[in-house]
Amino acid sequence: MYERAALLGLYAETPLHPGTGQAVGAVDLPVQRERHTGYPLIPGSSLKGVFRAAAEHVLDSDRVAVIFGPGNAQAAAHAGALGFTDARLLLFPVRALFGVFAWITCPFVLERFRRDAALAGLALDTPPDVPSGTALVAAQSAVTQDNTVVLEEFTFAAQRKPEVNALAEALARYILPSLSSLPEYAPWHARLPRQLVILANDDFGDFVHFATEVVARIALDDETGTTSGAGGNLWYEEQLPSETVLYSLALASRPRRAANGLTTADDVLRTVEELRLPRLQVGGDETVGRGIVAVRFARGQVPTGGAA
Repeated sequence: MYERAALLGLYAETPLHPGTGQAVGAVDLPVQRERHTGYPLIPGSSLKGVFRAAAEHVLDSDRVAVIFGPGNAQAAAHAGALGFTDARLLLFPVRALFGVFAWITCPFVLERFRRDAALAGLALDTPPDVPSGTALVAAQSAVTQDNTVVLEEFTFAAQRKPEVNALAEALARYILPSLSSLPEYAPWHARLPRQLVILANDDFGDFVHFATEVVARIALDDETGTTSGAGGNLWYEEQLPSETVLYSLALASRPRRAANGLTTADDVLRTVEELRLPRLQVGGDETVGRGIVAVRFARGQVPTGGAA
């Protein structure tokens, strides 16, 4: 049983492709999505693999095995002490007529985030209700003009709410990259309340389904430098755009065996946090610069459960 949890914020600095490996309609390589909501996600197994690969460059093999589990040859010996939930979508960037772009979210997403953050001992206010066709914005919103918000080709009636400012402050504190590790994110911390928009659930869902990036990829033949021959492959790939914000929970249990001072769930989380990994590469297309994410850990002091 997991005893402790930390909130893991993931800020996409480049487009992100957590692929499904199968075609859907005209898109050859779509992103993975939740079955019941259609929202994009990153599988927890992918996050665990990324963190394990990073830890292997820093920690000794014994601690890696205790935290993440033994390698395949000894997989039956014991389970690892750390797990990751699927990374869920929190803020989605959408082109705006004013202010360059807006980060959109919705009450349902915020309700789930509030519930998940509580497992890490972090308190958040109840999200406000939003009528369809309405956009809740902060008092200093940069994406509002004449009491309207224009996202892509859709217009929403703007309502300025203090709850949006409070939410932006909490997200900057828990999710955006820490200024102590990545001080270059100071403008993004200041930008968040000005560009944050809360939409109705259905309005948010429409953007998440239809406003991702779909790019054409092609392989050239090495001999001819053209698309003819064995290298002539054209495919279409869906990506989450840069500035997308997701989150996961890192869940720790008491190690199945002690190793170099790892005896409690707190030891496990602290060891992973002390890796101090400001950035990771997640998802596919590593060699073309996709999937660079900035990382943020946050947690309070409330345990998630009893002893394992």
